[in-house]
Amino acid sequence: QAESLYRTGTQIYLPEYSGDDAAAELRGYCAIGLARTSRQALDILLELLADPHPNTRALAATAIGEHGIHAGQYLLKLRLLSNEEHPHVIGECLAALLQMDPEGAVAFLEKHFLRSHPELAIDALAQARQHQALLRIYPDHLKDLLPALAMTGHSEAVQFLLELIKNAPTSESQ
Repeated sequence: QAESLYRTGTQIYLPEYSGDDAAAELRGYCAIGLARTSRQALDILLELLADPHPNTRALAATAIGEHGIHAGQYLLKLRLLSNEEHPHVIGECLAALLQMDPEGAVAFLEKHFLRSHPELAIDALAQARQHQALLRIYPDHLKDLLPALAMTGHSEAVQFLLELIKNAPTSESQ
């Protein structure tokens, strides 16, 4: 019964005079509910990943990550490679990929997003506690990397930061 309710919710559109859609987030949250209750949700999640509203696309990416089915990774990668413009959607797609397949997602992220969206890539890696990947990309992105390394809380990352502080010139370490 819940599955039917979520499926119906994913189809609701409420256009406003401003051109926005008042039901965009409802569709996204119903997608998450559907992913939690149905293993046959992928067809609907695919449609919502192409929704015109970025909040719906971002929530659909979250739902695909929670759904956990391997084919969902390809949908997320396709969304990311289809010139997605909204940072929130890109971030949620990257987070879902890192949740589903951390090793494969790191390689994909480094290949496709490190140059074009370094701050989103580094943030996604930090949120996923991928300290090894963060340390590997250190030379090119030091400014963005230091807070991200601190966020991971991993002992290796903390040790790296302590070494940087210890070896920094006195005026910069204060």
